[in-house]
Parts: sequence; C-alpha cells; structure tokens
Amino acid sequence: MNYYSDLFDLFQLLGMAAINLRCIKRIDGHHGLDMLDSLRKDPAVALPVILTRLQQKLEEWREDRAKKKKVWAEVNAQNYHKSLNHRSFGLSNTTKK
Repeated sequence: MNYYSDLFDLFQLLGMAAINLRCIKRIDGHHGLDMLDSLRKDPAVALPVILTRLQQKLEEWREDRAKKKKVWAEVNAQNYHKSLNHRSFGLSNTTKK
C-alpha cells in the first residue's frame, strides 16, 4: 500500500475526513506533511501535538476576525450610502441629452 492509502485508512479509523488531512497540511505549510507522517507512524504521540496546534491557530484566527470585523463595519457604513445611488450615473447621462 502507498503512503496516502495508509493515511486514509488511519483517518477513517479515527473518524476524520479528507478535509481534516488538508487542513493539517495547510496550517503548517511544508511542515504539515511531516506532521501527517508522524501521525501515521505514532498517532498517540502526534495527535495531542496536532490538536494543540489546531487550537492555537483557531484562537489566532478568532482574534484576527474580531479585529477585522471593526474595519469591515466601518467600510460597510461608508459604502452604504454610495450603494443607494447606483443609478445616478445612468440618469445623469440621460438628462444631459
């Protein structure tokens, strides 16, 4: 059997989907494959490490999202009145003729 089929069998045994595999690879970049390799070799040691890393990234993303929510609210408030005036350009051209 090859590497990916072994990983797939392991993830099926753990109840994890392929999307979990991609998330682990994506979070740590080129180290993600090393993490998956260690997960295949010794899941009892690798799972707690991977879980804490995923929890750290989740908390980091929540903080970033909270910061960006403020900026998004300001941008939406600024653009709201502009969005109400979406026909003004076309109307001004027809009134000049």
